[in-house]
Amino acid sequence: MTAQVLGNQPYLHVLTTRKRLDPEEAKKRVLALVNAGITSPTDIAKSIGWTGKNARINAHRYLNMLAEEGKLKKDSSTGRIIRSAEMVSKQQYVDLQRDAFAQIPSVAAWIRDMLTRVEGKPKKSWKASLSFLYGLCEKLKVRPEQLYTPVHNPDTGVLMSKRQTAEYFLQEFAIKYPTNHNSYVLAVRDFTSTIGEVAWPRGRGGVASGKKRSYGKFAHVKLGPGQFERGIEICEAKGDLLLRDIFEFGVEQGNRRQTLLLTRVNDFDIFPDHLINRVHESKTEGHGIADWDKGVYTPKTVGDLKYRIESARAEGQEFVFCERGKDGEWKSRYTLGEELNSKLKLLYREIGLTDPYVYAHPFHAMRHFCAHYWLEKTNYDYTVVKGQTGHKTTEVLEDCYGKMPPDIRDRKLRAAVQTMGVNA
Repeated sequence: MTAQVLGNQPYLHVLTTRKRLDPEEAKKRVLALVNAGITSPTDIAKSIGWTGKNARINAHRYLNMLAEEGKLKKDSSTGRIIRSAEMVSKQQYVDLQRDAFAQIPSVAAWIRDMLTRVEGKPKKSWKASLSFLYGLCEKLKVRPEQLYTPVHNPDTGVLMSKRQTAEYFLQEFAIKYPTNHNSYVLAVRDFTSTIGEVAWPRGRGGVASGKKRSYGKFAHVKLGPGQFERGIEICEAKGDLLLRDIFEFGVEQGNRRQTLLLTRVNDFDIFPDHLINRVHESKTEGHGIADWDKGVYTPKTVGDLKYRIESARAEGQEFVFCERGKDGEWKSRYTLGEELNSKLKLLYREIGLTDPYVYAHPFHAMRHFCAHYWLEKTNYDYTVVKGQTGHKTTEVLEDCYGKMPPDIRDRKLRAAVQTMGVNA
């Protein structure tokens, strides 16, 4: 969002003197700053008025004390302060109320609705939705109410309906600003349906479909014959077992990058010949399906992953995929992810992948590999594979990840005819 919508937070509780604070009073001030959204030790020190070379150290010390007392949480891998979703949303809402756009009655009502829509909890993407609505109105120079207030069509002179009016503005926006148009469409649809009571029928096509312009363009991305096995061999030859395990597990389960990197030791139920992994995909929460039970069945992947889980557990590590740096300390999720991102690109080049998509999205490419891997092994049983890949519907799985090849469809139809006892 632009600076017009979200301004910088002012420092709070700045002391005018260098009077030494009582430890309990200092903890109260530090906690108040964290609750106000200031979590950087440097910014905390400035806000309280600490100066000198020990200012940042003091802030760190009080943050650690508050974490030990259970008054705030810190990320075990990065050491950063973890603010609750409620705290973050509340602070963002206060910030946005200072902006004129957010105070327009229709927009304010929409914000209130998004903050309480799902069982009284904030809609996770509400801030982004507000940003896109603001961006569209700013670029078209229209007030939000105009998006659903019927106007006459400038070409025909006919008074348009609310939905036709919204589509008219979306069409104008799509022509002028075609990049990432779908994000703006979804924001306008949500706003106009919630506040303007515009009915958007399911499956609406055209400019109001909200589908990405790349929708279905990469359903062909897959590993060729022998490339999966070749990738594993290359990793083992280099002694990079972490990359091997990430590659095996990524192709087997097709989890998104963040979910893959946050795979935890305690998320698995271990059986003699397979594993079951409890996976939480925040992206599918809005569809009512956020938790998936995914299996690991390929014998080699099962064996390699069991060993990695046991090793991580012996090291007292929370995450399955972890690695120490040169300093002997465990790498953060971010550092590990960036390193694996680069290594995956090199691996794809070595096994002969040429599609630009896999180099632009190394982690997400494994999600495509997974879909084709299991579709081929299940004779294109989309219902079964949908549960393994974690897709909302079989239609999305087929449209975006794995079209059935014509020869497979032909073979299945011939088999069905023969089953009925009719000559093909």
